[in-house]
Formats: sequence, C-alpha cells, structure tokens
Amino acid sequence: MSGSVLIDKLRDALPSDRIATGASEVAALTRDQSWLSPSLADARKQRLSAEGAQLGLQAAVAPRSIDELAAAVSVAALERTPITLRGAGTSNFGLIDPSAGGLLFDLRNLAGDVVAGDGFVRSPASAILGDLERAARSHGAEVPILTTTYATATVGGWIAGGHVGLGSSTNGAVWDGIVRAATLMTVEESPRLLKLSAKAAEPLFHTFGVAGILVEVELATPRQRSWVEVVGSFPSFDHASAFTTEISRDARFVHRVVAAQEAAASQGLRVLADIIGTGASVLAILDDEQFDDAHQIATRHGGRLVRWQPWALEEPSRPSIAALVYGHRMYWVKRMYPDAAFLHIYPDPHDPDHDLRALKQRFGDALLIENKYIRSPWMVRALGFDGAETLPATVAAIRADPGIGALIAHCDEAGIAYQNPHTHSIEENGLFGDVSRIVALKAETDPFNLIHRGRLASARTRA
Repeated sequence: MSGSVLIDKLRDALPSDRIATGASEVAALTRDQSWLSPSLADARKQRLSAEGAQLGLQAAVAPRSIDELAAAVSVAALERTPITLRGAGTSNFGLIDPSAGGLLFDLRNLAGDVVAGDGFVRSPASAILGDLERAARSHGAEVPILTTTYATATVGGWIAGGHVGLGSSTNGAVWDGIVRAATLMTVEESPRLLKLSAKAAEPLFHTFGVAGILVEVELATPRQRSWVEVVGSFPSFDHASAFTTEISRDARFVHRVVAAQEAAASQGLRVLADIIGTGASVLAILDDEQFDDAHQIATRHGGRLVRWQPWALEEPSRPSIAALVYGHRMYWVKRMYPDAAFLHIYPDPHDPDHDLRALKQRFGDALLIENKYIRSPWMVRALGFDGAETLPATVAAIRADPGIGALIAHCDEAGIAYQNPHTHSIEENGLFGDVSRIVALKAETDPFNLIHRGRLASARTRA
C-alpha cells in the first residue's frame, strides 16, 4: 500500500495530532542509546545513507489511550504494515531501529494510573519506572529491580528490552518472580487484550517487544529498605573482586548493587577520586543496617568502605552510585575511551576468577572489567550453570584494537558465556537457547509477524 493511503487510513482512525510524518519528527523517534555499540552504530550509519533519515518509516503514531492504540494496530494489521515499538529510548540494544520500515508506535503517552497495594504495584506500560518505585514506597515497599535510567525509562520498555538492574544482586532478573502479571494487545485486524500470568508472560521479557504490545504490568514489591550508597577502595582488583564475591554469595546480605571496578576504570570516576585513590574500587548500594558488617568484610580483604550518601529516588545532592554502574557504567568508560565496545560476560560461577584472569591474560590493558553478581535462578539455568546460586555478571569494555569481534571470538573458543548487545537478533542474544515459547506466543499475538519483523528469525507468518 502507498504511504499516502496508509496515512489517510490512520487519520480516519485517530486524531491528527497523534500522527507524525515529517522526516525530522520521525527520525528523532528512532534514536536510542545503541551508539554505545560500534557495530550497531555502523549499521545504522549505513542504513541512514542508503534509506534516509526515516529508515523506511512512513509515519510515527503516538496513541494516548487503549482505544486509540487498538485503532492504530487495526490499521497496521489490515494493511500488513510492519510496526516498530518504542518507549523512552533508553535501551543500549538498538531496539527502536526499524527493521522493516512501516510505522513506529510511540507508547509513552498511554494514559493510566500507577496503583500500589499490599505486595504489588500495577501501572500502564508507559509509566516511568521511578514512579512505580515512588508509589510502592508510599505503601512501605519498593520495586525489586530498577534500571539505572529509572528516572526516564518506561516499565514496559524495560521489561521488553531490559532484564536486570539495581536490585538484581538480591532479587535476580525479570524472569525471577519480578513480574506478577502482564497485559498485552495482539496485532490483529480486531486487536484483543490478553492478561498473562508471570509464567505465561516470560516470552515477553527481554525479547525486544516481538511477542505483543505490552499495555499494563504488575510487579511484585518486597518491603522497603533504607539504602546507603557506598564507595570502597582496594589495593587491587583481585581484592575488590574477592570482597564482591563474598558479600554477593552471602544470602544474609541484601543490596541493590555491589560492583568491583578495575583501577584503570575507576580512574575515570573523578568525583570519587579522593576515596578511591589509585587502586581498584567497589561501588555499592547496601542496606544501611548492614554497612558495619560489610565494612568488616572489606577490611578483611584489604579495603575500606565509605558511606557516600543515602540512596534517594529524588535528585541527590551528589552524583549517585546508581548512575555509575550497570548500563550507566558504559557512558563513563566511553568518556575515557570513545572507541570502547562492551560485552556482558558470565564467567563460570563455580570458578569465576579463572575466566576473568584468562580474559585479562589474553587482552591485558585493552580490556576493562566491572564484576558483580546476580541472584537469578532463571539466568543460571538458561546459561547452563545448574547448581549455582549466584551468577557472576561482568561488563567487559574492549578497546577498538583488538576490538569486540576478537573478544567474542575468544569467549566462543574458551567456552565463556556471554550476552551479545551488538545484534538485533533474539536467537543471537545469548540467553535464549530455545526460542520455541517466544515463537509460539508471537504466533498467537502477532500472526502476521508485523512487530519488529526480522528480530525473531524463527517467527512464523500466517498467510
């Protein structure tokens, strides 16, 4: 169908101010944080040169209600027009690069209230994750995992595109009972709403939105804690990593993050220089009641811990540790080494130091490491580490020489598990050895394979 006819049908179905067709407006909505990946950035640059600023998109649609969303979905399904979904655009995985042109759905403006109760918080998928935390705290609880971009990221975008974050060191990943229920809209001529249990909703998690349009999410909420941001200084990375390993494996401790940083990476954190000095560091958010016990362990490992500031949802008076770890860590490394690329590596939990030392031996100073742990039974099983209770989760930054390809090749050769943020393919992501449940749900909810077409190569398309 011609673009003009499709746009006319959309304008018949929606208020005109919900539809954008201008090149600059549409192009702006295709940008996320995938520039952090040299591979994705180069691929995007080539596509922009070949296809123009809109990357094949004919329009962007911004519905403000479920009825408006259903009307737009119906038009797309009737005309078999591909759909790209976007939330706040905070992903590092290139999720809103349109793979097949068509329409972009901007889901940030869907109306709805954030509602918290005993042990849960429920909201539209468009709600900002930090607002869910705020609502939960009004009931003496908290969101179990927060992406480091919680001030801007939507909860639907995080669930569809992310999987871990602040709190994963205690509460695991998005598959580990974090989501209690999810409601999605099917992509059909007559769209339906499906409410899924936590188990049935698993194929939606971290699968780039391919299996349906999330419209409502209900999260479990553990009791609220008083968190303190902590900076640790250690004489070497081995000391810092040993402390991180012990406190992460000890189930008595609860934390939102405990991350050991190499000395070379720590030097980029100038705001913390007076505490870190020239050694390695640990950046943490701990239960304040456990600070003294944690400090004793740090001392035993040759280090010391310093209270930086209480963690607060509102804007802190000093730079937050939350903005220096997980995905945010990449921004700080990029300031030091603009040519760096990143890989999420999962060393063998039975002997993580062996894998980390082998990586450093192979790549030396060209490789920077942040090491932390995730208490995720789902990820332990998915990566084939049955029997482990905690999963080492390393963010490795590699310089352009030797480059990300060499790092991935070495991990493949050495049998080191990793998650690949440099591909748009779910099958190549590294966490989904069996995609059959994802394929089955997509066949039910998106029978014409319109959402993010091409991201799930195994997807079936109804004739």
